[in-house]
Formats: sequence, structure tokens, C-alpha cells
Amino acid sequence: TSTSIHPNPALRQVGKNPLLTAALAYALAGKPVLPLRGKAPAIPSAHPKGDPLHGRCHGECGRLGHGAYDASSDPEQVADLWQAAGDGVTGFGWRMGDQPDGSRILAIDPDKEHDPAELARHRIIPGRTRTVTARTGGGGWHLVYRVPSDLELPKQLAEHIDIKADGGYIVIAPSVHPETGKPYKWLAGLSPLEIDPAPMPMDLVETLRKLAKPARAPRQAQHHDHGAASGFSKAFCELLDKLGVTYDAGGGDQLVLCPFHDDSDPSLHVDVDR
Repeated sequence: TSTSIHPNPALRQVGKNPLLTAALAYALAGKPVLPLRGKAPAIPSAHPKGDPLHGRCHGECGRLGHGAYDASSDPEQVADLWQAAGDGVTGFGWRMGDQPDGSRILAIDPDKEHDPAELARHRIIPGRTRTVTARTGGGGWHLVYRVPSDLELPKQLAEHIDIKADGGYIVIAPSVHPETGKPYKWLAGLSPLEIDPAPMPMDLVETLRKLAKPARAPRQAQHHDHGAASGFSKAFCELLDKLGVTYDAGGGDQLVLCPFHDDSDPSLHVDVDR
């Protein structure tokens, strides 16, 4: 009698571990998933605070522990993630951003305190907008859309309405919310195992593009010479350089733009005699 032995012990739990079994179903459908403990990644960070690579390495080091960047749609790799996570996995997440099929997706993530009128203003009505949609365990929503690959994205559409995209993930069914104990649920017929995320309407794409506009370039400081002076000390010049303040090192008293406020007029008074 021959015995089939799975190379990864976690795979022996298929059928016995509902979360792992569900996660593998999503992986086989091409959805990159990762195990969670509560709403956080179950695998400890490979680069905790204080590590020079904290927030910079996305898995290039070859280790696990990079949050959403660990997510995979390969069943063997998903099993490896579960094995590395150990006990205490309470759910799993679906990584947003680039997908194995070449698409790029994001989730509109309004929490329970969002203003429904704000969603309606963008023609987003959970349950009536035909795209992948879930009711979260915390009383909010997840609506998943396909978006252009070159679209710059803001972190929020509005107050209490987050955008989960590149480098982020959403908690998905059958995970349970860590605070309420309520499960995440796909709306009938709107799970990613039944339909693909719909293309985001172009007017909403343009709204996100405008919200993600980079901050305007710093204004040039205005200089006001008030007579000859011996100039700024080297140390003071170095301080102004670090603050990004434009100044005339050889001039007298000056008014320059304050580095701490976005004023329309110069507000930092530099007195070289003091």
C-alpha cells in the first residue's frame, strides 16, 4: 500500500482547515492571498522598525514577512505562507494592485461611518454596482474595480472611504472581523470566484487622478536685502539648507518662506544680527 505524502505539512490540512482550504480556492482562481492574524499579516515583519530595510524591501531579500508582497496565487507558496504563519491564523487577505492575469485592481473601502451620499455622488451604490462586492465584518464595504496600470492613486476617495491598491490588501470571506466577530461576506453573485472586477467608470478614474495630483512645487522664496551684513554663519546656512529654505547667504536681514507653513507670503524673519 502506497501512502501519498504532501511535501508541505500545511497541505495535509486541506479539507480540515476551512481557512486554508478557502485560501487555496482563491489562489487557484488567480487571486494572490496571504494569511492574517486579525487584520494584520500573520507572518512577522522581516524588517521591523529600526532595520535599514524597513518599508523599503518588498521581498527582494528572499525572506517572508513583507505584508501584501508575500501574497501568492501559487498553491504551494500559499501553503508555505500558512506553514510560516504557524498557529493563530484567523483569516486571509487578497492583495490589490497588479494581478497574475495582467490586470490592476483596487478596492474602494468605505468604513461603517462613511457618508453614503459621498459614494452615491460617484455612482457607487453597494449591491447595485455590478462589480466584486463584499460586506465587511466591521460594517463597511469592499468594492473592487479594474483600473489603468498608469493611474496614480490617492489613499482616500473621501473621509472614511479608503483606497486599497498597490502594496495593500483587503480582508476577504470567510475571514472574521477581529473586533466584532462578524464574518466578511460576498454579496450574492458578486464574489471574485463568480465575476471579475468591473472596469472603473472613467469619471471616477479622473476623480482619483485629480486627488492623487502631486503636491505643487515649493514656491521660490522672496529675498529682501536690508543693507550689508557679514553674512550667515556656516552652521546656520547648513540648518536652512536642511529645512529647504532658499536664502541669500551674503545678504542682510531677509524675509524668506517659512518651511513649516504653506503661506502665501514670506513668514520667516531672519535677523543676521541676532
